[in-house]
Amino acid sequence: MGNKLFLAAVIMVSSLLPLQTMASDTENKEKNLISVTGQIVDKNTGEALAGVLLKIEESGSTLYTDFEGGFELTDIYPGKYNIKVSFISYRPEKVELDLNGDNFDLIKIYLNQDSLKKALQ
Repeated sequence: MGNKLFLAAVIMVSSLLPLQTMASDTENKEKNLISVTGQIVDKNTGEALAGVLLKIEESGSTLYTDFEGGFELTDIYPGKYNIKVSFISYRPEKVELDLNGDNFDLIKIYLNQDSLKKALQ
């Protein structure tokens, strides 16, 4: 009876080991995630631009800037990202971010206003 109980305990503990390994892997991946905060402003006036569309090409994710022109990318892996930035009456921009393992605070992106004359040509 004692041997059967011991064997059952060993089997139960060994079946839990893969779960512990999976939890450790998930925890390690989450530690590698970073965040980026930034602001989009008018290049000529320095005015913050609210409602600017940012599209991350690699994932297809989109987000908009807040009332102060701010944005935040959270829980992303380090690497290179191409971000398309567009706003009505401004020239679209493509920004490449090369993110290492650190968090980035306040990346500024400047947009140039499109003139009506250029739009009509």
